[in-house]
Amino acid sequence: MKTTMMLGVALLSVTGACASSSHGEKVRDARMEQADDRATGQPATGATEDLHQLSNDRTDYQAHAREELGKQRVRIDTSKQKLAILGAHAPASLASDLATAEKQHSMISDEVARLDSTSADRWDSAKQRVDRDLSDLDERLSQVASKIDDQH
Repeated sequence: MKTTMMLGVALLSVTGACASSSHGEKVRDARMEQADDRATGQPATGATEDLHQLSNDRTDYQAHAREELGKQRVRIDTSKQKLAILGAHAPASLASDLATAEKQHSMISDEVARLDSTSADRWDSAKQRVDRDLSDLDERLSQVASKIDDQH
C-alpha cells in the first residue's frame, strides 16, 4: 500500500510537470507568435477579430448615417422649393436659416466620409458626435419647415 501511494504521488508529480511543461510551451508559442506578428506588421488573431468587428461597425454605421443624410437632403430640397414658391413673401431670415442647414449638412457629410480613418479608440466619440450633429440638423430642418408652413 505504501508502494502504491508513493507510485501515485510520483505519477502526479510527473503529470503535473508535463502539464506545466505543456502550459509553458503554449505560453512560449504564443509569445513567439506575437513576436512574429510584430515583426511582420500583422496583428495577432484576437486583434484581427477586433479590427474585423470595427470594420463591420463602421460600414453599418456609415450606411445608416448616409441614409439619414439622404433623407435630410430631400427635406432641404423641399424647403428650397417651397421658399422659391414664396418668393418675395418669404422673410430673409428663412433663406439664411436654410443656407445654414445646407452648410451643416455638408459638414456632416464630410465628417461621415472621415469616419473611414477614425482610430478605434476614437470611434465611439466620433459616432456620438455624428449622431448629435444629425439630430441638430434634423431639429433645424423641422424649424425651417415650420416657419415656411407658417408663411402660407
